[in-house]
Amino acid sequence: MTDTSRRRMFPMAGMALASLAAALLACDLSFAPLPTAMPTLTPLPIPATGDISGRVWHDLCALALSTSYSPVPFSPGCMPLDDSTFQANGLEEPGEPGLAGLRLLLAAGACPGTPFEETTTDADGAFRFGSLPSDRYCLTLDARDPGNEAVLEQGRWTLPGSASLHAQASRELTVAPGETIAGQDFGWDIDGLPIPTPAPATPTSVAATPVGCTDLAGFVQDVTFPDGSPVIAGDAFRKVWRVRNDGTCTWTTGYALVFSSGERMGGEAVIPFKASVAPGSTVDLGVDLVAPSARGTYRGYWLLRNDKGLLFGMPTTGVNPLWLEVVVAKAGSTVNGGWQADYFANRELRSPAALSRRDPVIDFDWGRGSPDPALPLDSFSARWRGATSFDQGVYRFSVTVDDGARLWVDDNLVIDSWKSESTRDLTADVGLSRGEHQLRLEYF
Repeated sequence: MTDTSRRRMFPMAGMALASLAAALLACDLSFAPLPTAMPTLTPLPIPATGDISGRVWHDLCALALSTSYSPVPFSPGCMPLDDSTFQANGLEEPGEPGLAGLRLLLAAGACPGTPFEETTTDADGAFRFGSLPSDRYCLTLDARDPGNEAVLEQGRWTLPGSASLHAQASRELTVAPGETIAGQDFGWDIDGLPIPTPAPATPTSVAATPVGCTDLAGFVQDVTFPDGSPVIAGDAFRKVWRVRNDGTCTWTTGYALVFSSGERMGGEAVIPFKASVAPGSTVDLGVDLVAPSARGTYRGYWLLRNDKGLLFGMPTTGVNPLWLEVVVAKAGSTVNGGWQADYFANRELRSPAALSRRDPVIDFDWGRGSPDPALPLDSFSARWRGATSFDQGVYRFSVTVDDGARLWVDDNLVIDSWKSESTRDLTADVGLSRGEHQLRLEYF
């Protein structure tokens, strides 16, 4: 009998790639006699080429905290959402900066298409595809492209609005002969940025300098859940920062850690200090959180509040917040220390690896893309290796995959479905002793 108190669910992967589609091309062949007199041939004009251009910019929405310590808009670029939060308004306003170094892809035909050309935004966020024949095109910017992700961070699209809930933003357009299509812009709202820096005449949002002492904090380290740590959807966890009092005021029990912006994840809005912290001393500040139910990367921002109700934070401006970033995944998709991942530009796991990295979780949906530009969109493979501790019991391992997968537990092959087939769930029940066990998942 299975000890249900020890039975745990370990879905290993949620991976889906666009299946290779096979199309049968119909061909009509007919015969007709040639005319006895050949018609006069008139040379066709060579069609003029056109171009597509636009700009990618940081759509700004700065937030401050009201006297009730809930986020309120601090800049005119914000618009309210149905859940009483705010985001940037999708309008390009004076002073909003361009985003440089972003990779855009251009495909022929309807979206998503197969990209045939790429370009990168310049210092002002501008881009251009030139010398384009008359045709229909799909212009795409993927926020989760590794190079783009480093620039965009966590956030959302505000233009085009149809992409606001997706990582990939696309524009479908038709270029007429010789046509120039400008203004194909993309707006991106980065969570928690910019941090509001009010003028000295607005002392209610940022701590003014009290007579005789100054409030300032210095970040020391993440005690728990360093940025990018995996957490399981719906699980409770506690984030702790170690902070140093770099000011000259003593932090009393009238001080507090307060939520600023981003993802609150169920944390308390105001967490009072439990003891006084003298200048130069350190303190561990923690908040109890619950991981969101949907997978993805989440970030939240927190500031300190003094006993007069004024906010302060880290250098250099004195209002930079503490922040946390976690990667939410399904139960069992992570192991101790993450997974050693090797990706191959072929379906056979044939060396050398085109890419090696450490994946915090195995929980991917690459859609019509691939894990990295170093890999083809189709016909690639991956191998993940890791180890984690188990209690004694029977465990159900589950893989959701398209196309092929093999799973080993301690070098025993427990799932073997190495074939081209649409998305499906594969499971295996395995009895394990208490202790650490090695896991290896292979995929194409």
